[in-house]
Amino acid sequence: MNILDVCIVDIVSEEHLNRTVKVTMDVDCWGDKGRVTGGFLKADWEKYKHDKKYTEGRLLSDAGVSYFENLSDDEWYEKKFSVKLANFSDKEILEEVKRRSKNLKFRTKLLGQLLDEERQKEWLQ
Repeated sequence: MNILDVCIVDIVSEEHLNRTVKVTMDVDCWGDKGRVTGGFLKADWEKYKHDKKYTEGRLLSDAGVSYFENLSDDEWYEKKFSVKLANFSDKEILEEVKRRSKNLKFRTKLLGQLLDEERQKEWLQ
């Protein structure tokens, strides 16, 4: 067990929201036992729940839960994927776009976004 791990002894309640899960649970952090309430991103919660532990500092405060729940879809996807996208080379990104461009739905959406950008440029001039 990692020194920063907090053991989940018992889950008292969990409330699934849009992007997060609010949880009340009994925890044990190397003998420091207590009941905590906070939240996790949905993608992380299932792993923590299964492993019965999470890394200290990953529990979101009520303000943190509210922040993620109130993000627009654009802001949410930017936060969720921008860090991961930075891990790929331009060549890898281009190959993925080429692969997806075989799909008509993707091509239509991409063309629409490009046309919107062109219209905005023309409008600003």
